[in-house]
Amino acid sequence: MYEKLLRDLSIIAEMRDYLDKRGVLTSEGRAYLISIIRYMAINRLRCIDVVRQLLERFSKIESVYECIQNALDSCRSE
Repeated sequence: MYEKLLRDLSIIAEMRDYLDKRGVLTSEGRAYLISIIRYMAINRLRCIDVVRQLLERFSKIESVYECIQNALDSCRSE
């Protein structure tokens, strides 16, 4: 189950449809990422672990990193 979530998050980092020319997430990319993060928030500890794995693989894409961090912060504060 979590492998699928990691794969889905990886899609955002790899697909040009979700990133503009500057490497910033498009509105569609942000919406997709937020829906994944909300689903993952059901199990917050596992959510953090999966996102950490993603960041290790795609740390060069700063916009994805920032968006994930913001979504995680939102999950933690709920």
